[in-house]
Amino acid sequence: MPTNNQKQQKGYILLMAILIASIILAISFGIYALTIKEVILASFVKDSSMALGAADRALECTLYWDRSAPQDGMPYTIFATSGTAYTAPWDLDPVAYPKSNVLCDYTQFVNSWTPPVFTASPDTGLTSFTLTYPDNTCAEVSVFKESNATTTIISNGYNICGAANLTNPRRTQRTIQVQGNF
Repeated sequence: MPTNNQKQQKGYILLMAILIASIILAISFGIYALTIKEVILASFVKDSSMALGAADRALECTLYWDRSAPQDGMPYTIFATSGTAYTAPWDLDPVAYPKSNVLCDYTQFVNSWTPPVFTASPDTGLTSFTLTYPDNTCAEVSVFKESNATTTIISNGYNICGAANLTNPRRTQRTIQVQGNF
């Protein structure tokens, strides 16, 4: 038959086991909370890098087509310039200056414009367009050409595109602006 001393020890061991289990459970919850925060932070970093990548892709393509005129048979930049009403080269002569020659990331640059807007005044020319990429990222680009030969390109990249995603809380925007005498 167990003595009173042995009965007290059994209760002490049970209390000790519950205390150790509680400490291990508290540590586990703390590690779980840190892990969840790290996963959320990693997803924000991924969204941000996708948006920045889209902005950079559009900016580089815009710079290429702006700075390399004349090329592919096009006698001047494909963007509106100041001082004159703008007409795109492919609208002037679609046979001599085909839209299909203008490529960005292996897709036709002009056909992915949604919609292209060309405006010109005596002081500035503005071209605005949206480029959509196969990975569901996109960029809204504005090209301002001033009469003093200054060009400003603003590229707003988004990680998620499409009309249904405009209010998506995960939609991230990153902007790159370049200004110079190109």
